[in-house]
Amino acid sequence: MLHAYLTAAAVSDWKTGKIPNMLTAAAVLAGCGYFAAAGMGLEAGKAAVRSFAVLLCLFPLHLFRMTGAGDVKMMVCMAFFLDMGEWIQVIAAAAVLAGFWSVHVMWRKGIAEKRMRYLFCYIQRFLQTGERKAYITEETDSDALLCLGPFVWAGMTLFLMREGAG
Repeated sequence: MLHAYLTAAAVSDWKTGKIPNMLTAAAVLAGCGYFAAAGMGLEAGKAAVRSFAVLLCLFPLHLFRMTGAGDVKMMVCMAFFLDMGEWIQVIAAAAVLAGFWSVHVMWRKGIAEKRMRYLFCYIQRFLQTGERKAYITEETDSDALLCLGPFVWAGMTLFLMREGAG
């Protein structure tokens, strides 16, 4: 169920740069249905608490424009289905894959130094003024966009391959 959601979300993220709210809602409702059908209502409550905790932790990343709302939705939905240890493993794999891809793209385009300057200027401005203004926007620099969805999907796929789908 989770992998099917992540597949659909990753394809949507790749094609449109967005993950529909209805897709995420359907995945969570399917998870609730599974917990109810399996007689594990208490687990559904724990899953909701886990998801809310992840949302509280990741929402600042969206506020600081470090990640998109769709990326946060994917990671919150994953927390509904996975325990925290599993969730951390999947997110870590996704982050490593996305990081390698980003470095590859920046190196290939010759913009790695420029990106590091942007980052340091952003941090300096935030520390001095508290301003959370995005240092790069889609309008000014389309190279800044990275669809995280496919990397989260790949992280989950690697996790399932290692753990077995059973």
